[in-house]
Amino acid sequence: MRINILLTLITLLINTQVYAFDFKNFDWFDTSVGFALNPRTNIRTNDILVNNANLFYTNSDPIYEPIPILFFRFANIFINKDGGGIAFAHFPHFKLRALITVDGEGFKAPGMEERKNSWFAGGLLQYYLIQIKYLRDINSVSNGQNFRIDLFREKHFGKLQFEPHIGIQVWDRKYTNYYYGVKASEATSKRPQYHTKETLNYTFELRYIYTDGPRKYILIPMYKKYSREVNSSPLVVRDEEFRLTFGIVWKLF
Repeated sequence: MRINILLTLITLLINTQVYAFDFKNFDWFDTSVGFALNPRTNIRTNDILVNNANLFYTNSDPIYEPIPILFFRFANIFINKDGGGIAFAHFPHFKLRALITVDGEGFKAPGMEERKNSWFAGGLLQYYLIQIKYLRDINSVSNGQNFRIDLFREKHFGKLQFEPHIGIQVWDRKYTNYYYGVKASEATSKRPQYHTKETLNYTFELRYIYTDGPRKYILIPMYKKYSREVNSSPLVVRDEEFRLTFGIVWKLF
């Protein structure tokens, strides 16, 4: 299955052509590398042992998720913050892309099977102030789907790029249950078995990108409001979460 997916993607990359681009707003070639960190705090990862049963503390240690950053573009083939793929259209107010990326809400907790991130494939459509992204697990980890629609505005103040985003995120039942459900084999008296349904989350992001010569500094504070299906999970501390992604990128060419 993985080999077939890889061969399909390679075939697409080799045979794809530039479809529709406004070259005043598009560089034929660009390469940058960097590193970012995404702390998460809403999963119970601490435990204590009481009568040989794992119990969670009331709070959780942050999960520090490292994010390697690679910006690469050659004609309409790209790798960026959204993942890798093919751009079928690139204009100031209209973008259409096929995507493959790593996604998920992975974590490790004592007494539970590890929840893993996975490879997702889908697409991104951007039209003026609306951005729509659809992703589906193609690596048979959760077999779930992730849909998100954002309203955003991009502003430039000299070297500073500022993007406020207000979004709605939909996780289907398989995605939500894999990351926030509790299997019978994982259940304890304080961590009962739990199965979820599809869920609707609300997000608010402020994306800051400061360009200083070959370097870009990235800061993305994000607030997420979880639905009742996620908040009712015994794995979750609260119904809202604040995340902060920060990093630096160097332009190579």
